[in-house]
Amino acid sequence: MSGDYAIEPSESQFFNLGRIKQWSPEMLRKDRRRKSCTLAQAAAHNLRQIAAERQKVTIDQSKSHLNRVLHGPSTAIQVDQLADELMQAAGINVATLRKDTVWAVEALISLPLGSAVDESVFFQRAFEWTRGHFGVPVLSAVVHADERAFHAHVLLLPLIGGKLDARTLIGDRVKVRATITAFNREVASKFGLTLSEPRRKKTKIDDERRRKITGNLLRRFRADPRGEYEHVLIEAIRSAVSSGLEGILDALGVELTDRSFDEIARQTDRPSAMRKMPPYSTRPKSIECLPV
Repeated sequence: MSGDYAIEPSESQFFNLGRIKQWSPEMLRKDRRRKSCTLAQAAAHNLRQIAAERQKVTIDQSKSHLNRVLHGPSTAIQVDQLADELMQAAGINVATLRKDTVWAVEALISLPLGSAVDESVFFQRAFEWTRGHFGVPVLSAVVHADERAFHAHVLLLPLIGGKLDARTLIGDRVKVRATITAFNREVASKFGLTLSEPRRKKTKIDDERRRKITGNLLRRFRADPRGEYEHVLIEAIRSAVSSGLEGILDALGVELTDRSFDEIARQTDRPSAMRKMPPYSTRPKSIECLPV
């Protein structure tokens, strides 16, 4: 996608939205984190008019002739001009727009790698759904067949009530997720496409925050006389064991071995941590340390 994602790609598999802003060279120099992407650049990328991009290993030039325009002009300059004409017709003075104005919203529609779906029918239906769902002018819609997976870029002009209003068009994360859900239900599912379980990212916690969270967890479990959180604790321990068994063994002073627990317990020189361990109980009376 040429613009910034409205939601993390890992949370969306078939449909996502991005914002495209006309960052000036001066703004880009002041903040190098900003991505250099204007409406003209986004259209040029989608229409494969950037020579340097055609050399990328992710683009198979032998298949670029299979790319096709579903809607709109065939050149980036014409796409940019179309946007200007629509804004002028709506009474918008381009010269007075804020520097951080979102000039276009880009919908990225994707098929899974190796999908057997008829891509021409799917993307036509997806394009029609996108145009009807948002109800704003469509500047361009292009299908890419020259990368690993088929996908389409749809550039929308966020023209609402006589002004550019991408915030209303896209909405917050709740609205974005609702839009993605609607697309999956009304388009993707009709082609037999189903969502796979997203991979969860590991949460990074600094030492100070780790201590606070650990303290909160300990207080919660100690104040749980009826064992209401017991199943939560058991699942947390199972998860920790599956992802970091070595660290837990080190903390308990237990050796990594294929021998049974009874064999280890019968050792005369068993680790001190083992000698101090209380009899097994399904719910410990207190938790001295709970790694988070």
